[in-house]
Amino acid sequence: MKRYRIEELVQVLQDAGIRPGDLVSVHSSLFMLGRLQGHPVREAPRLIAETLIDYLGPEGTLAVPAFNFGFCRGEPFDRQHTPSDRVGQLSEYVRQLPQSIRSPHPMQSIAVVGRLAEEICANDTPASFDPGSAFDQLINHDAWLLLLGVDIQWASVAHYAEQKAEVPYRYWKSFTSTYIDNGHAEERTYTMFVRDLGDGERPRPKLDFAIIGEGLKEAGLLHETKLGSGVVNVCKYRDLVDVAMDKITADPYCLVENEADVRPHHGG
Repeated sequence: MKRYRIEELVQVLQDAGIRPGDLVSVHSSLFMLGRLQGHPVREAPRLIAETLIDYLGPEGTLAVPAFNFGFCRGEPFDRQHTPSDRVGQLSEYVRQLPQSIRSPHPMQSIAVVGRLAEEICANDTPASFDPGSAFDQLINHDAWLLLLGVDIQWASVAHYAEQKAEVPYRYWKSFTSTYIDNGHAEERTYTMFVRDLGDGERPRPKLDFAIIGEGLKEAGLLHETKLGSGVVNVCKYRDLVDVAMDKITADPYCLVENEADVRPHHGG
């Protein structure tokens, strides 16, 4: 497993065009980057979070996914205390920072620190990719997407494009459970544009966002570089959504790996 230095991460930010004062949303797998030279593995989330926050400065903003889908299963959601799930140690570290603000949606929330945190997390929308939602705010504020150790497949904002285009392999579903905010509990209902689970004849769609990455590269809108054992990909949120919308408009099933099995077949 290769090692990397914190100075190399800063250089990646600079080379990609990220500057102090910017808004950056990070999806990460620190394990894929290898070992942070000179530090125990357990210290990596803290050191990388501190590096990103210090680099962006007091005018900058850092956002991370804080997803947890327990609400879909009827579990209570506590906005301040329910942990993020399967989105990486860096995300959970940032979520727990005293100055961190979590957006309201109980399933696909983000945790934000910095100047724009309150504005980004202000609106409580029925679905996480609705107009005015935290993800919509990231796009409107021209956020950078920083993929540390992961590829474009981890770019959750692609679901924003799927919802906006109303792709045919998803449908609207409502979820109701207990919602807790600052100790106040009540029953709430939220929605999600979920993937079709399939049936005995049709399988569940398997998503593949590679075509979005290819489109970004062809347009010169994706900065990709090696760091440690892994790679770092950087682009603008708005550019990713625009490319995804173009691809989906041309073919609504373009993000589905097994589209031949999922796409409806009409008999002649």
